[in-house]
Amino acid sequence: MKKYYQIVFLFLLVVSAFFSCREEPKHIHGDIVNLPDGKVYLRVWEGTLRTVDSTRSKEGRFSFLLPDVLPDVFYIQFEGVPDYFIPLIVDGEEVGIGGDLNYPDDIKVSGTAPNDALWGYRESVRRYEVMLHAIDQQLGAYQKEEMDSLEYEKLLIKEDSLKQIMAGLRRDFIRSHRGSIVSAFLAVTSLPDSASRAQIDSLIGELDPTMADNAFLRRLHRRRNAAIE
Repeated sequence: MKKYYQIVFLFLLVVSAFFSCREEPKHIHGDIVNLPDGKVYLRVWEGTLRTVDSTRSKEGRFSFLLPDVLPDVFYIQFEGVPDYFIPLIVDGEEVGIGGDLNYPDDIKVSGTAPNDALWGYRESVRRYEVMLHAIDQQLGAYQKEEMDSLEYEKLLIKEDSLKQIMAGLRRDFIRSHRGSIVSAFLAVTSLPDSASRAQIDSLIGELDPTMADNAFLRRLHRRRNAAIE
């Protein structure tokens, strides 16, 4: 009988150790001031935006269980705000999202080094994106109203100049963060559809050869294998 209790005791110890060693599930936590109660979507870009999960916000708070995937960029979208997305890097670590929906550009994703890096990059290019958006609206107005063609040409020159500045910032970031998933993300999103194998090889060469496997690195290699010499 004593031996029986010893066996049961050892079994319970093993079960207890098993459950205590299991990792707690990790989440994406959001706490957004002025966010109405409603649906919140977690989406990923796969040619089109695919919904991975959805939940509801309550008093500005919401939470998603982290998907078990290769490190990738996901997007948070709120019901009733169709043109606003919060990009965040999912890499297996807890992620927090905080800010005020009345100031959407200041909503910040934090908790991991890649998300801090992505936030820093977005901050560095934000004012150029705002200027490009304004120029795009002006160009649209000129096209509709057939206004002064000289002014139209000046806007095109300014637009090209801003795009070159942003391309330089992107290139500098990649070279300074060769081992970051953010650099792989920027490399993929900067590639034109007609990119040659040599262009893709050049971008891959800017990344750290020991970079951890991630969705964007795989996409770069798939693009390279499918590209024309």
